[in-house]
Amino acid sequence: VTYFTKIKSGEEQHMALRIVLLQTSPDRIYFPIGSAEGILQASGMMRYLVYLPQEDLTVAFYKKGAVKRDPSSWSPEAGNKVIVNFTEEIGMFVKTFKCYQITRTEEALVAIPAKSETGTVTEIFVHRSVKKAPDRFAFQTDNGETFTIYAGGETVLVPDDLKVESGRSYKITYYRLLMGDQSLRYVARQIE
Repeated sequence: VTYFTKIKSGEEQHMALRIVLLQTSPDRIYFPIGSAEGILQASGMMRYLVYLPQEDLTVAFYKKGAVKRDPSSWSPEAGNKVIVNFTEEIGMFVKTFKCYQITRTEEALVAIPAKSETGTVTEIFVHRSVKKAPDRFAFQTDNGETFTIYAGGETVLVPDDLKVESGRSYKITYYRLLMGDQSLRYVARQIE
């Protein structure tokens, strides 16, 4: 950062002139636009989640109007092998991958491998009182790796009355989700 110091209202402030990126964030993955081949993890009203085995990563593809399906009578379901054709859409605050065509490549359903880690919740960042699981928390695995876990409507607590608290040990089943802005999130499927 190249900056200068300015005195304003008797207070010293540092004003940036130039900021240069020296190293990209390890939580960002640069994903080529065009088409991707993978396994459909979830199909919702607004988006498809597609697991890409080559990258060991799930990508969120938002639906762009009426998505062309091939075969046209096919109703996408979890486990379908698919090819997704997509573009990148840049909004005012968000960048998203927009799916305009999805093609089923095999009729047989394919299982997606689960990732699980045991470790300790070290800090809770966001916790809405309506849910037992925090929306976002820091998790340190037993081997010392630390990352932020996101929880949501799909996150299952085992048992149902489990309460996630800082300082306690849990087993978390998760997937790595790539958002359209190239940021990487770890999303909890199950916490026990």
